[in-house]
Amino acid sequence: MEWELRALGLVAILSVFLLLLRFFVLRQAKTPSMKFSLASVLAQSSQGWKQKWAHLPEICFFVALTFFGLALLRPEWRMSQSHSSSHTPPPVEGIAIYLLLDRSGSMNEEVPAPSVYKDRVSIPKIELLKEVTESFVKHEKNSLIGLIAFARGAQVLSPLTLDHEAVLNQLKNFRTVNDRSQDGTAIGYAIYKAASLISATRHFAESLNQERENKNAYRILEGTIVLVTDGFQDPNPLDKGKKLRNTDIPDAARYAKEQNVRLYVVNVDPKMALDEYAPHRRQMEQSTALTGGKFYLVDQSRDLIAIYSDIERLEKSRLPQQVVSRLEHTEKTPFYPILIFGGLLLLLIGMILRNTWLRRIP
Repeated sequence: MEWELRALGLVAILSVFLLLLRFFVLRQAKTPSMKFSLASVLAQSSQGWKQKWAHLPEICFFVALTFFGLALLRPEWRMSQSHSSSHTPPPVEGIAIYLLLDRSGSMNEEVPAPSVYKDRVSIPKIELLKEVTESFVKHEKNSLIGLIAFARGAQVLSPLTLDHEAVLNQLKNFRTVNDRSQDGTAIGYAIYKAASLISATRHFAESLNQERENKNAYRILEGTIVLVTDGFQDPNPLDKGKKLRNTDIPDAARYAKEQNVRLYVVNVDPKMALDEYAPHRRQMEQSTALTGGKFYLVDQSRDLIAIYSDIERLEKSRLPQQVVSRLEHTEKTPFYPILIFGGLLLLLIGMILRNTWLRRIP
């Protein structure tokens, strides 16, 4: 269809030149004339402005036809432009982060408010967790983020996605468990499940990229688990004998390491700093260090906001350093609407001139 339009355009341009020949060459031979006995009298007379511009309407018509012929060729402006921030394409690679949030009943307890809450003395753990996690999700622009709530079991509230608004909507509805039969703190099971999901997502994206010519599936460069809890490993007694539900933290950490997933554990209960909980702290510190991650304890000197910022900085620093180049692309702007508008305008001007100031009789 495009070539047919261009052929019509060439025919139209050829027709314009034939019309030019008709009006400017052949017309001279057919111009009406009168005989005078003394032509020098006419030579001495000066021409008025109407005589000088008598052919202006024809010129307008010829140029208008030329514009219409060029419009059929569908000309375009082509300009090379760089991607700006408003035209940044969706990210195609980066970090996959699963946020594992404790929703056991103890998360309703209040703790001393971190330093950023200057107008509050205490704050429920669940409220602190939701507010700061929301800020973390909003700041992670280019990462895949998923949300898992755990207590006795581990429920995926949002799978890994770039649609962070969907994650935030799930976070707003995040609540602790009310049914005591569903209470517990199965940290090891939650870590195992999140690591499995990251691994499965990574392999799925790799298989898609191998099948497609355009490799546009998100490539996971780094897998990360950020687990926030207020206690230590404490599965529900109803799960006694269930091996998976009773997976301990060191075993889950070893599995995460095998899947190339780093583990960060954040404990939001200041009581965990007491000596009686030292064995649990050491277990978490060793488990996170095994994966290349880190254990954090929220206290008066270290609030959750600072911890999230530290995790973000550590993860971004591990991304492969790549040379960032500005992507050039050619912007095509069709020019034929301007030609059509110009042709119509010249036709109108020519018709007005021919029927008013430059009217001929006959």
